[in-house]
Amino acid sequence: MTQFKGFKTKKQAEAFVKKNGGYLTFEEKTPKRHQLTSRGREYMMAVNFGGLNKELYPYCVQWNV
Repeated sequence: MTQFKGFKTKKQAEAFVKKNGGYLTFEEKTPKRHQLTSRGREYMMAVNFGGLNKELYPYCVQWNV
């Protein structure tokens, strides 16, 4: 089962990853085609299926339990 936690800043998310582990995700797109990268797709799944508020939490850390 995958769990996630949203963060307001990238610095907070990176500190959480350093302390607890996990995978940092955010809405990342490719430069030329503007398609979501794998990191961006993982973030959008947390937004769409998990109910993460995209405006309040632009960064997300995901981990497996």
